[in-house]
Amino acid sequence: MSPQKEVYAPYELIDSDPHFSRVVSYMRPSDYAVWGGGTAAAPAAIYLWGEHIEITRNADRMTDRRAIRY
Repeated sequence: MSPQKEVYAPYELIDSDPHFSRVVSYMRPSDYAVWGGGTAAAPAAIYLWGEHIEITRNADRMTDRRAIRY
């Protein structure tokens, strides 16, 4: 195990090796809101991106068909 690193800062050091539960215990309500928003936004962005790709693919197919007919 390596020795703990000395950190010099103008503020008191809370913990030099934080554990997940301690990090969450220091979170503010706004931090929870940002965390929740990111958790909801990531799958929504992937879903919308997939819908956009499908629309683009269908539009490309339609243009190819029109080109073949003429």
